[in-house]
Amino acid sequence: FPSFEVTENLYACLYDMVDYLLIPSLYEGGPMALLEALSTGIPVIAADVGWVSDFAREAAVGDLTIFVPGDVEALKRLLTGLVAPRLRRRRLVEGMSYGRYAADLVAFFGRIKEMR
Repeated sequence: FPSFEVTENLYACLYDMVDYLLIPSLYEGGPMALLEALSTGIPVIAADVGWVSDFAREAAVGDLTIFVPGDVEALKRLLTGLVAPRLRRRRLVEGMSYGRYAADLVAFFGRIKEMR
């Protein structure tokens, strides 16, 4: 069996690769994944099952977001709210590329050259 330290490092590596953890359980004894995610600083979206609400009272805004188990519309609103800002940021730079940047620079310097 791996030591606790090795296991803890593996969890840290796993959670470093995600933006947030979604726990959509209808029934849950824990969930342990809530503890793992929060201990590595990852925000959690979780159905109010098991001991989730115990942590909600202490969690900072954005650290733990809770929805009613089975409420698909609430979960959809939460996930849409998370994705919307990312999509807005992505649209800001849509169509930009190194090639376009280079072409814009060439055009810019061409205009400067014409002014001389």
